[in-house]
Amino acid sequence: MGKKYVVSQLKPGEQIVHTAKISAVAIFTGFIPGLIALTKSELAITNKQIIGKKGLIRTQSICTTLDKVQNITVSSGLFGKIFGYSNIKITTAADSISFSYVKKAEEFKKAVFAQQEIYNDEKIKQQATQMASAMASAINK
Repeated sequence: MGKKYVVSQLKPGEQIVHTAKISAVAIFTGFIPGLIALTKSELAITNKQIIGKKGLIRTQSICTTLDKVQNITVSSGLFGKIFGYSNIKITTAADSISFSYVKKAEEFKKAVFAQQEIYNDEKIKQQATQMASAMASAINK
């Protein structure tokens, strides 16, 4: 899975933390659709958001901050269990998007939730620093 789209969406100071990989088994579901899924799907977690895109002609994409992610559902059938892939559905307050044939999907899900905690902690620290600065300014007046 390339990272062209993901990299194009990065903001200054943003870094990719984890990238999902699409299973080559996708090709066996139908050569053309499988090849498109394998080569035109991108999904990554950065230190601030989830970025993803899928499709060639009819595309879907997601760029949402980590605090907007409400749920991630991982599902797999018999072949998914045998060949080590799952489907991931990412739900936000506004929308949801699914990615098929994702390798180690549970690992991706855990990485999202771990990064959400880090993101929220950093956000709280930043707010505390801003509040302390504002209070110091008010006291010095």
